Amino acid sequence: MNEEIKRIYHDFMKIKEMKSDKKTKIKLMTQLLGSQSNPWRVVGITHEALKAFKTHDFKKVSRMGVVRAHLVDRSLCYSELLEKDFKIEEFWNKYYFEDRTVFATSKENMSKKQMENIIKIDTDLGLFISAGVGWKHNKAEKEFLEILYRKTL
Repeated sequence: MNEEIKRIYHDFMKIKEMKSDKKTKIKLMTQLLGSQSNPWRVVGITHEALKAFKTHDFKKVSRMGVVRAHLVDRSLCYSELLEKDFKIEEFWNKYYFEDRTVFATSKENMSKKQMENIIKIDTDLGLFISAGVGWKHNKAEKEFLEILYRKTL
């Protein structure tokens, strides 16, 4: 395990021991897990989100209606992490798997329809890296989306 994972697990265990209510602990976990090097990694995109990017010349534009939608509800994941005992490897594997996101329209995210017909994005490409609540979207991301659009839609 690398040092970042060890730090996060250590701090998670401190949150778990707190006397605070579950809602408070989940908020703290959101902050903690959001501090790791690439939270909310993008593993796919819906057709509707790809169309929305095309509308904006494949650029990230404020209020364009595309979000990173979690495939597994964060509250459910965090609740389970708090309620059960996990060794560091189990903790990290569960969190890392369930922290995956896809680009979806806001409407799809609200209705949870983004689970259907997702176009996969290889995380090894190093694209769409988290930057706070957003993601880095430069020339490489724009070109990737243009090529993906031509190949799939």
